[in-house]
Amino acid sequence: MPFFARQENLKLIFLNGCSSEGQATDLLKSGIPAVIGTTASINDEIATSLATRFYSSLGDGSSIEKAWADATDEVKIKNGTGNTRALYWPGKQEVNDRFPWVIQFKPGAEIIKEWNLPDISGNPLYGLPVIPQSYNLPESPFLYLNRYERKHAEVFFGRSYYVRSLFSSVADSQGTPIILLCGQSGTGKSSLLEAGLQPRLESRYEIIYLRRNGTIGLSATLFNALIEKCGFKPEVSVITETKSFSELDNLKQFVANLSDSIKSELQPIIEKLSSSSKSNVPVTTIQDQKPSSLPAAWHLVEQKLGKPLLVILDQLEEAYTRPNASLGNEMNQLFLHLKAVFGNPASLPKGKILLSYRKEYQPEIEEYCKKYELSRSKVFIEHISKNDIVKLFQEFMTSPRLMSRYHLTVENGLPELIADDLAADKEAPVAPVLQILLTKMWKKAVDLHPEAPVFTHELYHELKEQGLAMDEFLQNQLLAIKKKLPEAHDLGFVLDMLAFHCTANNTSAARTEKELSDHYPFNINAAKKVLAACKDSFLITDLGGNEHSSMLAHDTLAKSVVKAQQRSTQPIQQGKRILSSRIEAIKAGSEFATMDSWELKLIEKIQTYLPAFDEGEKKLFESSRKEIDKQERQRRRIVNSRRIII
Repeated sequence: MPFFARQENLKLIFLNGCSSEGQATDLLKSGIPAVIGTTASINDEIATSLATRFYSSLGDGSSIEKAWADATDEVKIKNGTGNTRALYWPGKQEVNDRFPWVIQFKPGAEIIKEWNLPDISGNPLYGLPVIPQSYNLPESPFLYLNRYERKHAEVFFGRSYYVRSLFSSVADSQGTPIILLCGQSGTGKSSLLEAGLQPRLESRYEIIYLRRNGTIGLSATLFNALIEKCGFKPEVSVITETKSFSELDNLKQFVANLSDSIKSELQPIIEKLSSSSKSNVPVTTIQDQKPSSLPAAWHLVEQKLGKPLLVILDQLEEAYTRPNASLGNEMNQLFLHLKAVFGNPASLPKGKILLSYRKEYQPEIEEYCKKYELSRSKVFIEHISKNDIVKLFQEFMTSPRLMSRYHLTVENGLPELIADDLAADKEAPVAPVLQILLTKMWKKAVDLHPEAPVFTHELYHELKEQGLAMDEFLQNQLLAIKKKLPEAHDLGFVLDMLAFHCTANNTSAARTEKELSDHYPFNINAAKKVLAACKDSFLITDLGGNEHSSMLAHDTLAKSVVKAQQRSTQPIQQGKRILSSRIEAIKAGSEFATMDSWELKLIEKIQTYLPAFDEGEKKLFESSRKEIDKQERQRRRIVNSRRIII
């Protein structure tokens, strides 16, 4: 006992032998923070099973208390909560109804209950599955404002704590079926979900990543995704990305990175395996009828695929920021359907749903959960911190695979300097600004030293002087587009295209290819060129899907776009302001709400870049032309009168 008591870092002793409770108590008195013992002779097989589950849970990163709860729950479920006799040694004649294992904590040291390996190792990702190398590493490890997707998972760093928290919430079999993820715009929620969480869960779960389809609403978006995953044709294809990788997929990706000579030798084997896997796919006969309800569709997906389903429904707030009046109360409908899926504990699916949204809408979401009595857990993601920024550099620089690919060197003290500078503004969207900075530094460093880029203090200060904020980034990218499309830029068409991708609430709006055609009916080819240029300049990003949707690269960019639009004196922005003010004057009953000659010429110059005029605007044009003609006739009469007098 004294020997154990002298071990300063010893936190737990597990005496998994017969009748060890007395020894456990003595160890506790000698100063050991936590001890597990037994009250009687125990069943060896069950003791082994319990220990295996306990240590596995610890290895996965659970706390001592959580790991013990997982282990004891599993034993009780397997053997029945009322069947304590099965837990004892078979030769035991007299047994009681008490659970034979007991965990004890030293009085005053209850904090040991939360002890876990991720914290003690300083690595929140400790014990989580390694990211499968399913994609080649991207050309650049930094992506401007583009969100990190599954294919970028290996270069996504800095949010490890939240990855751990979300992973634990999803993987906890005793946890809530609904997980709420909220945070301010600019905290990187979407990247966290796609690049941080999904790759570590895809071996255990069938994952569907969704964003709201504004035409059909939240509930129909979810239902159509499940229908499609069941193997039936949905009314609207809404699945943005699905994450399911087989061992064969991983093998193909691995072989793709090998030399051509080795690749040619392995290719016949790959083709043979591919052919074999296709011919051996079992025909599913679980249900031929298309599910008519959301619960039925969810259960059918899990039956067909043989593993739990995780649905990630991102950007839930669009039901508020981009409402569709024809759909009624979308949020209420969604939670009514979630009640049908998760409201009855006796018929819960194996999987879970994760709802992601901006923190401003947390009170509304919470009220709906309460209204429908839905069990949920919540993860609040804060702006990236100084420690997160430093960790980002550390994690990147300690990856052999990344260092072999990118050969990046970072000068001592630079991560801490960048962290201090960016974290100084508490309200700034640090994550997107950091991504802009890192991408600029990477491009400049590669230009200077292509084979061995270096992030230096000098390089950082040079870029810092140019401006790190979103407004400066927007202006720099607009100037870059001007070199390619000077007329579109000078007319204000590029800025108008970006503004078209903003909501009335100054957030990013997803726009479909059809909406683009409807908005620019007279110049769709020019609109497509500008859209492509904005994508190339990391201002707009593709969402994919059947409707070929696109949106601003980041929500925080919307405010800068709106500000630039309001300040712009370019023809399109001027013309729109003129039209808007004259129409408002007409509505107010003004008799003088017409355009003058200069204004009319300006509108005619940009007309092909505007939507088709409505009846009010047509009347404005007609009345303006009549008034201009009238004034011109008056001017001529005055001129002629002067000539007669002279």
